[in-house]
Amino acid sequence: MRPLLMVLSGLGLFVAVVLAYVYFQQERLVYFPSRKMAADPQQLGWTVQAVRFETEDQRLLAGWYIPAPCEPLPKRRPPVSCVPRGVVLFSHGNAGNISHRLDTIALFRELGLDVFIFDYRGYGTSDGHPTEEGTYRDIAAAWRHLVTGRGISPKRIVLYGESIGGAVSTWLATREQPAAMVLVSAFTSIPDLGEQLYPWLPVRWLARIQYDTRARLGAVKAPLLILHSRDDEIIPYTHAGRLLAAANEPKRLVTLIGDHNSGLFRSLEQVREELRRFLDEFLPRPLPPAVPKSRQPKR
Repeated sequence: MRPLLMVLSGLGLFVAVVLAYVYFQQERLVYFPSRKMAADPQQLGWTVQAVRFETEDQRLLAGWYIPAPCEPLPKRRPPVSCVPRGVVLFSHGNAGNISHRLDTIALFRELGLDVFIFDYRGYGTSDGHPTEEGTYRDIAAAWRHLVTGRGISPKRIVLYGESIGGAVSTWLATREQPAAMVLVSAFTSIPDLGEQLYPWLPVRWLARIQYDTRARLGAVKAPLLILHSRDDEIIPYTHAGRLLAAANEPKRLVTLIGDHNSGLFRSLEQVREELRRFLDEFLPRPLPPAVPKSRQPKR
């Protein structure tokens, strides 16, 4: 009996250590920030405004404000107006930093939208370390920068969230009223996702990080576009259907192809067309500035 008891005791100790690690080190399992900037959008010839702004708990965050181009993009018609139709508040996923999202930013610039993309605390050159509550404070500060700092009307702001950024954007949309919201490869909640990724763990009992997107969608009034691939190997497609069911009208789910990181670009033409249709409906292009009439000569 003694060897058996020793084995059981060792197994119990191992399980306890694993559970304790998962409970106390969840941030290491959820967030994968990079401090290294991988690309510079100015090398693409873009106008870029480097932005530093502060959160309510005095974390200094970094971001880029990238205006839409005033000149027509090659082989794209009709020409892009110099008057931006609005601003995308871009909340990226849990890995990398803002410098890894230039392809997606380019897509929005094609559609005549300015982009404000920011790094959560602990990502890129932003201060601090990422936490769930911290990311909520971060996007709230980014919203204030646009609305209060730049004087942009909420009716001209589109929230865009990838993966964990979808949860962060949804949290903000329950408190503010943006023009519209786009979620890409979003999940219903961290416990739901964790149960699928780690079925051998009591995830719901261990989870300190929630990001309960599905529960919050019922309080969101903004028009919603969901983009998700059936081939997503990290966040199963079933999450998209559950999010759609929880959301208010108007809402739409667009099914993509490709894995978690490539779906948006393997379905690029479809994505471009769906975004254009969505924006035309809920964020119409503003009228160009009126040209003042020349004064009539005096007689």
